[in-house]
Amino acid sequence: DFYDDEVVTNYISFCKTLALRLNDSVLQFFFDKHKCEFPLYTETVRFNAHDEILVRTHVRAIALNVFKMADSDMADFIRQYSGQFFGSLCWSLRDAYHSLDTEVTNMTKHLKVLSAPMRKRDNVDLPSPSLYKLTNLQQDQEDTLLYLNDLYDLQKAQVTAVLNDNFLYIFLLPFLATSFLSRPTRAGMVSRRTATFVLAQLFLTLSIEEVINDIARLVVGPADALLNVTLDSDAVSTQMPYLNGPPVPFLGTDSR
Repeated sequence: DFYDDEVVTNYISFCKTLALRLNDSVLQFFFDKHKCEFPLYTETVRFNAHDEILVRTHVRAIALNVFKMADSDMADFIRQYSGQFFGSLCWSLRDAYHSLDTEVTNMTKHLKVLSAPMRKRDNVDLPSPSLYKLTNLQQDQEDTLLYLNDLYDLQKAQVTAVLNDNFLYIFLLPFLATSFLSRPTRAGMVSRRTATFVLAQLFLTLSIEEVINDIARLVVGPADALLNVTLDSDAVSTQMPYLNGPPVPFLGTDSR
């Protein structure tokens, strides 16, 4: 019963144990190159959006160890199935930064009210800022960025190609670059203040020179050029299935 958090945790922990033991000798028992099937990966990444942070952490560890084994035989599998996982990561990063921006904005307004004369505080109804929530959101986005860096550090061409597409067309272009535009803030975007913070985090966390250079070119490039990018329809359907919206969290319906 995957509605039971304890069952899910034990199941994912067991799968992680198997994934940590993957090597060239045992890969054939988990990956069917003729059918392009890798159940250890496909059956666990469905839990990537689980509420429990331990489950999400184990799922990421499983995926990372699977991607470490990526070779020419796994090229088709990576193209078909990694996009779902990478898209989910990019959307979780967007959500974390958007929530972070909201909390910072609430805290700023709250501090302004507190610093105002007492007579001006009357009838002011503001959401209470949560330093605890702010800290958790910052830690969450830092963990995700470090994980993305680990994926890039694998230096697997098949993995990097799909990751780049999702990172560029889900996070960098429609979210970060758009937030820097001089027009009024759009729905789903963040303030320039938060966008600048995100940019600093990217430069501090990601260590792959090629990726850093791409981010720098996006930020200093013409704004209109960033908003008029055409996408290959095949790449969208296979490598970026979550281009237009985040995945629905897996609830275990198929496993009852």
